[in-house]
Amino acid sequence: MYLDRRVAGVTAVQTLSRLNRHPAGKDSVVVIDFENQAEAIKDAFQKYYDRVVLKEEVDPNTLYNIRSDLDETRLFTEAQVDEFCQVRFSRLKDEAKLRQLHALTDPIVAQYDGMEKEARVDFKSKLRTT
Repeated sequence: MYLDRRVAGVTAVQTLSRLNRHPAGKDSVVVIDFENQAEAIKDAFQKYYDRVVLKEEVDPNTLYNIRSDLDETRLFTEAQVDEFCQVRFSRLKDEAKLRQLHALTDPIVAQYDGMEKEARVDFKSKLRTT
């Protein structure tokens, strides 16, 4: 989950509490928060729980290392990521946006599916590294 706006109080709790709802086959969740301070999130939850424990913050350099590892796979290009972001954050209606996003990602998924099993496992492990 990417958080690109401030959340506080009950909104923070509701937003982040939904992270336990994940689709089949997904067993972990990563939150990349661009706006909130860890202490503010902890304070929001404190009202509802006796004790709140947050994992330590991720070193920002870790994100660059992950990107570098993923870039080495050559599964997608920076231009494809840029194009995906343009469509994702466009004002297109949901159905049209979804069609365009699938058109952009389907070739990447096909390329991923064609990789050796060991390469797919390695790729997934790089996505989960934090």
